Amino acid sequence: MDQVDVLKPATKKNYIEDYIFVKDYLDSCYPADITLDDMSAIANLNSAYLLRKFRKFFRLPPAIPH
Repeated sequence: MDQVDVLKPATKKNYIEDYIFVKDYLDSCYPADITLDDMSAIANLNSAYLLRKFRKFFRLPPAIPH
């Protein structure tokens, strides 16, 4: 949880839930053609922000199948 750098605990919890939701979505739909824009829409976050924070939170980039 320390990787999420926001001040309010409730906001931190929401961001963590968003990252985990995107990760679960990727894991469940791995063979599908999922783009970074798709993931950011799912999490309702800017794609560049999601990529940067996902990488920081999970210590690896999201596996985007091609």
